[in-house]
Amino acid sequence: MSGGPVARLPLPGPGTVENLEAGPKGLIAFSFTSAPPSQEHWKTLLVYDTKDPRTLPRPVTGFDGKAVSALKYSFVPGTASLAIQTDAGALILADAAEGDAPPRPLGAHAEMRGFIPGTTKLHVADKSPTPLTQPAVHSAINLADGSLAPFPLRATDMDATSYAGSMAIIDETGSYAQVISETRSGSTTSVVAVTDQQQTRILYRPEPEWSQIRDICLSPDRKTLAVETTAPQGVTDRYIVRPGFTEMRTEIISLDSGNRTRALPGFQPSWCS
Repeated sequence: MSGGPVARLPLPGPGTVENLEAGPKGLIAFSFTSAPPSQEHWKTLLVYDTKDPRTLPRPVTGFDGKAVSALKYSFVPGTASLAIQTDAGALILADAAEGDAPPRPLGAHAEMRGFIPGTTKLHVADKSPTPLTQPAVHSAINLADGSLAPFPLRATDMDATSYAGSMAIIDETGSYAQVISETRSGSTTSVVAVTDQQQTRILYRPEPEWSQIRDICLSPDRKTLAVETTAPQGVTDRYIVRPGFTEMRTEIISLDSGNRTRALPGFQPSWCS
């Protein structure tokens, strides 16, 4: 972004790069799957040091010393450590910087939801014993000591004709934003609601011509939301890798007031990657 030279990232061979994420000190991570007929790599988590372009991406290894196949991963905020959910569902904490630090087990959970904003606590979810009244059981793993604690989220208030979509945790108190949608006569309209431990309030209702909300995510400073919108009659662009709609825009919404501060063409801003 500063105008420096473009560097070509060396890969293990022909294949697909997914889930690219930048970490501290020039480190980047990504998962790599070899192109057929090779079966050498399947979502192998690799780390590359951009400050030493002479090196090759190296695999993150698990307890058995073999390369990890990552279903999902994320850099621990402010560190060179990686929280990883393997394709077998196990969670581990691994060091992305080159060294001999062994990985740490974090248990097994159905979903790794990411880090609770402003903390290094990992949000995880599991199947609820009462799915009709509580869709998921939410917990937080404290990476300082590996302890697991409940992370209760109050259910969003909505009527029987509505359904919940994308969620963005706002803070450690369990406040979160969520897309609430309703489909009538073949068209979908959506709002963004914020739920805390006391109530649900409508934060933002887009203009009718952009009233279908596809996704939301929280800004790094936790002051605004990026809201991806499209028209209710939007037509899919049929793109294979990351499908969208023929017309999409991203609206920047203040969490305090619900006001729209900007509207930008396109979708998938870097906050949401």
